[in-house]
Amino acid sequence: MTGSMTSDNVEISLKGTALESIKAFSEEVAEVMRAHPSMITVTTSLADGNPQAEIIVDSTKASAYDLSPQEVSTSVYRALSGINAATIARDGRDYTVTVEYPKDKYTNMTDVANMLITSNTGKSVALSQVAEIKYSNAAQSISKEDGQYGVTVTGTPLKSERFAAQNDINAQVGAMDFPDGVSLGTTSMNRMMNESFNSIYLAIVTAVLLVFMVMTIQFESIKHSLMVMICIPFSLIGSIAILVITGTTLSMTSLLGFLVLVGTVVNNGILFVDTTNEYRKTMGVQSALIRTGRHRLRPILMTTLTTILSMIPMAIGIGTGSEMMQGMGIVVIGGLTASTLLTLLLLPTFYLIIDGNPEKRKVKKEKRQAKRDEKVRKIHEINQSIGDDSEENGIH
Repeated sequence: MTGSMTSDNVEISLKGTALESIKAFSEEVAEVMRAHPSMITVTTSLADGNPQAEIIVDSTKASAYDLSPQEVSTSVYRALSGINAATIARDGRDYTVTVEYPKDKYTNMTDVANMLITSNTGKSVALSQVAEIKYSNAAQSISKEDGQYGVTVTGTPLKSERFAAQNDINAQVGAMDFPDGVSLGTTSMNRMMNESFNSIYLAIVTAVLLVFMVMTIQFESIKHSLMVMICIPFSLIGSIAILVITGTTLSMTSLLGFLVLVGTVVNNGILFVDTTNEYRKTMGVQSALIRTGRHRLRPILMTTLTTILSMIPMAIGIGTGSEMMQGMGIVVIGGLTASTLLTLLLLPTFYLIIDGNPEKRKVKKEKRQAKRDEKVRKIHEINQSIGDDSEENGIH
């Protein structure tokens, strides 16, 4: 997670089935990166490493000396690495006898090229007469996943241009003609970030559910809990707005700020709703809301301001390494500001909408009950009249 939050590199991942094709295309992508004005250095995971020599046996020339390519390669291997000639058992222990040339016999490729290769028929020939030696550089690392080679092209841009450079290069690479069998892959950094983002999303959803459960237990009412939970979407409005205004991208620290807000912004709603419920025991709904707004305005503003002021140093990025946590401070400040203002202005309205007018509900309930009582009374009178007529006619 730390790596995904602090990396300032631009990465393009490629995957393909042919190593040479993907290597050539990765160089084209590297040239696109180098052409970007904000790029400082560009490297690939297939960058040249240690030099190597490759011995290519000519089967036609080898057959003229009664040699096969396998016999040539075996002779070279044995000359350079030695051969286990025998095993001697002595005093209950086995000792392996290895036959090899002195260490200074083949110190360079000229000595190897002049190596004599002897066939089974006794013919001898220098290695340079039946094989060609080619020099190349070995790749530093070759990665393979699900049967495909993977190459990562990494560029280091100016810090201030990191995200702009990533977007520009993604667009340019996406417009390139990819060779057959080569396609864009997912970088390890992106995979790590996606896993981290999914974990944070799950944590936020879990936090919302837990907060709602606590509210329901505390108020013993689902509708009052929903009133408090309205503060969370209020905070999202402020957080997203301040991210856009400041030009801050959505990152791991920003998402952590959203997680902090889930447990912070509901405090004002809890204070407002709980106080209103207490006042409603002695007065009407509207009077209780007005008194709550008047008496709880100061403590709500004080608690919000203290939290916002404590987050300002983090949002500004004061101190070494504090830039990494700027996103959290910015999100918390924007979320608390919007949530507090919208809570004070809109929560009373939502309270009236959700909780309604108890006096009107009481009147409606009494009217419905009166109608039901009237129906029961009429049914009773009908039954009574039928019973009286039956007795008069002698019917029992």
